Amino acid sequence: MTFASAQDGRPFELLKGSGFIRLAKQLFDTGRCLSSVTRIEIEDLLPDSTTVSLSYCGLSLNHIHQKFHSLSFLLGCFPFGLRLNDEKFIMSDNEPTMKSAFNLNFKRIGCSNHFINKQLQHAFTSQMIDGEVVNCELAQGMFSDVKHIVSNTRFSGAYGMLRVFQDVYNELDKILDSKLLTTYCKINEDFLHDVCEFLLPFDTAFQTLSDSKRATLHRVLPMKQVLINKCVIDNDDKEGIKQLKAFLGMNEKWKLSNEYLIATLIHPNLKHFHKCPHLKERAIFLLKQEMLKHQDIPSACPSVTTN
Repeated sequence: MTFASAQDGRPFELLKGSGFIRLAKQLFDTGRCLSSVTRIEIEDLLPDSTTVSLSYCGLSLNHIHQKFHSLSFLLGCFPFGLRLNDEKFIMSDNEPTMKSAFNLNFKRIGCSNHFINKQLQHAFTSQMIDGEVVNCELAQGMFSDVKHIVSNTRFSGAYGMLRVFQDVYNELDKILDSKLLTTYCKINEDFLHDVCEFLLPFDTAFQTLSDSKRATLHRVLPMKQVLINKCVIDNDDKEGIKQLKAFLGMNEKWKLSNEYLIATLIHPNLKHFHKCPHLKERAIFLLKQEMLKHQDIPSACPSVTTN
């Protein structure tokens, strides 16, 4: 049971308490009853063999707000019998496991927020990715120092942590102990400010594309162009910012599926492609192709002539 808890990501507290003791006794008694039965498989005792180490009925999320409020969420997850075909779309992250899981019988659209977050995560935490050296040691060094002082948090909260750290930067030297003060003195305030300013449009993209009340598919392409423009290297940029911009390469690495272009074209306020006019012709071509695929087949009824 300890191994099962570790493999399935369950809390080890499951092994304590009267409920677990009762379950253990039932399993032990069941084993004694089935000891004389041959050729029995555990899959035969389960409602669905795929539930072994794969399914869960709920997901608990704990989040620290930027104002340091602790929030807890419980997401109930139950099967609902979805039948997939090539006319349905699935939005998922871009990890290899998700790509391999969703590669048949329907169309998968990669999550833009996930891509942006992973690119930034690699820029601030990875030494090498896909055989490419991540040459962002200045930003990584600063980020590591800030984490050492504040908290070793998940990267999804990195911008909020850096922003709060910047806001209280000039007050920290009065409260830090000698060890942390040594780390604090290594952090350049101007560079910290530049990094926060650089990350602001990315945080805006996260907020915009995470809107749960309005459609966001048509917003991805304009937002991508904003981030591409943000990553253009300027001669006045500090070396650390130049390293970040060079690695992120939003124009080359962020590949959008055709559905994003079509959604932008049919939106009344975005159809002129003001932010990325070089993609307008391609979007028109893709929309025409989709319209042709969905045209009704002409009736095969014979024509009637009258005299």
